[in-house]
Amino acid sequence: MPLCTSLRHEILAAADKEEPPLIIKKKGRPKKSKGRNLMDRLVLYEDYVLNFTMKENVPPSNNLAERDIRLWKTKLKVSGCLPTIDGAKRYARIKGFCSTVRKHALSVYEQLLAAMDGRSFLFEGLTT
Repeated sequence: MPLCTSLRHEILAAADKEEPPLIIKKKGRPKKSKGRNLMDRLVLYEDYVLNFTMKENVPPSNNLAERDIRLWKTKLKVSGCLPTIDGAKRYARIKGFCSTVRKHALSVYEQLLAAMDGRSFLFEGLTT
């Protein structure tokens, strides 16, 4: 259930009270803590950062590309590498297909079976 705007403001106000005040120096700008910098950015970009609290269909993160890369990094860390260039290309093709299927909210298993039968959800309904 999405948070209402007033509740968001209350949460940000409470966080503002918890964060230590600026450290005033003799010269230059006042020093801010990392928490204060984060707090200021949350307030400045509140509508963007907390958009997922208002709309149910907005995920907390839309960084799908980073999530896709994370799987590759895990694969490299676990096995050290992919043994051959051909194997790496096949792995990339299958992972890319599965990722695309998930982004279209389809069953990966069913779409893999369909692809092995020569059918693809990407081309269904298209006429040439």
